[in-house]
Formats: sequence, C-alpha cells, structure tokens
Amino acid sequence: MITSPPFGGHDGRSSSSLGPPPGPFLVATLGSAWLAAISAKLTGRKSQRRWSDASHASLESEVFVAAFAIRKLIEAKKLSDEVEAHQLAIDRHARLAKVVDYWNWDRIDELYDLDKPLPARISIVAICNQLIHSFVLLPLVGETGGLVGLFVVSDRDKQADLIYLPIDQLITAIDAVASDDVVSLVSEVDGDPGERVVVLKSLDPLRPRLPQSRRCAGWATRFDEERTCSVAGERASPR
Repeated sequence: MITSPPFGGHDGRSSSSLGPPPGPFLVATLGSAWLAAISAKLTGRKSQRRWSDASHASLESEVFVAAFAIRKLIEAKKLSDEVEAHQLAIDRHARLAKVVDYWNWDRIDELYDLDKPLPARISIVAICNQLIHSFVLLPLVGETGGLVGLFVVSDRDKQADLIYLPIDQLITAIDAVASDDVVSLVSEVDGDPGERVVVLKSLDPLRPRLPQSRRCAGWATRFDEERTCSVAGERASPR
C-alpha cells in the first residue's frame, strides 16, 4: 500500500524533526553519528502502525539528510573505496505512455508499470542523487503499516522509469557508511598546477599498492607518518 497523503514537498509544506540540512564541515566530522541515528529511526519505521502528516514529513527529512550526508562524505573523500563501491538491489518500473508532471506525479500506478519490476543494482552515490533530487518520493507500507520501501525518481529521470528501493537496502547502505573507517590513503599530484588529489582510500590498514602509471605524491595511514615517493609505485623513506 502506498501511503496517503504522499510526500515530496510538492504541496509547499516543509517540516523536519532533524533541523535544516547540515553544513559541509559538520557532515564531514559528524556524519557517522547522524547516519547511525537515522538508521535507527528508519529501522523503527518498519514496525510503525500509524502514519500522520508529521510522520511523512519526518521520514522525508530522514531520507534527505542521510542521502545528503553520504554524498558529502563521498565528495570529501571520507569514505573508503570498498564502501563507496557498494551496490544496492532495486527494482525499476518503466514509464507508461503518460507524461509525468507536477499535476500527476503522485499517481504512479498510472504513470509506471508497477506490475513488471525489472531487478537492477545502483551505486550509493546514484541513489543519493535520486533521493536528493527526487521528483517522486513515496513510501510503501505493508498490510500492518510498517515501512517496506520507497518509490523514488529524480526530476531528470522521471520520464524514463521509477525506482523501488527496499528500505532494508537503504538501511544496510547507511549502516555501512556509518561504520566505515578509512585507515589507508593514497594521493598524487595531478598535472599543472600540481593539485594534490586523493586516488585511493581503503579499509585495509596494510596500504594497497600504489598506482603504477601515476606519479605518487604521498601515502598515509593512521599508524604512519605521511611519506613521499619519486618513482611511481616505489616507497621512499619518511620525510
């Protein structure tokens, strides 16, 4: 059952139990704590029985803040490559003949083929973009009222298909990000004017091998001082 009234901000109302979206510095430093709290809230909604307007607004806020925080952590190079590569299992529903617009966006049973789900996988950053820029965002609840999943699609993709995201997949991804711990990092000097960029971030305390085809600027782990190398793939002594 798709709950009613739908949420997504199209009626001009806004409400948030978590306050305004956090700024970049706060996300980079406190993102894990925020995400752990949101994961707990979403887990609790799986057994929720009653859905009020405030419940819809709070759920929208939780989903948006989680997606914003995860994307900011990715952009800030705070996630390991292993977690960033995580894929979520979703279903895609092809659009039917009707055009999706502001006057019909909530009638997804008329706009998309909900009877023919197409199993697919999506990256963490891609689903975050869908949630942040959602044109359609509708919760699916079970017979007893608990949250089962979300129907979502961004403004850019609304004429293509609709994504169904099981809530367990979202919670698993949030938990993976919240518990992530980068302990090994590789950077390099990227051309002119010599900007230093991160090229590898790992959960492995034993730093992976340096890229052989690039000029290494340095590597660091939690346990070691930063080091530099003059030959690609070759470790040098500490500075």
